[in-house]
Amino acid sequence: MRVLIAKRAFTLNELKDLKILKNTNAIIYSMLENQQEQSLEIMMDILHDLLSQLNDLVIPSEEAIVHHADEIFNNFEPCIHLLNIQFDISLVEKASQCLIQILQLFAQSKLKRRDIFFTEAHFPYLLSALKHSSHRPLIQKRMLKCIYWALI
Repeated sequence: MRVLIAKRAFTLNELKDLKILKNTNAIIYSMLENQQEQSLEIMMDILHDLLSQLNDLVIPSEEAIVHHADEIFNNFEPCIHLLNIQFDISLVEKASQCLIQILQLFAQSKLKRRDIFFTEAHFPYLLSALKHSSHRPLIQKRMLKCIYWALI
């Protein structure tokens, strides 16, 4: 499945019909609850590939992804929780990458079906990732973008 998604073998209609985003979200939530860290990395790679495909389409054809909006934004919370220092730094990096992609999709989207926003409960995760990624400037940069996003 991961290879097919990375190669963009599915059309947006197929993604919708096969409920790939919805199922990806459900699997990520389940793995997060059960602390299956190794499997979470694979799921974050899949989510990243899906978000990349959708980000490439949002500007030329936003209507094409509007049906996927809820499934996309449902991944917001798990990505935030994966910023916790209890997880391996590579997983934190992948979660930060997906989080930024979700925020970019939301910012570029004119057809917002719902809002996504940071709450006070999210700040410990953001600050933890910022503090414990001193040797990974890319993660720090992403966390600062998220904190900036939260403040505007």
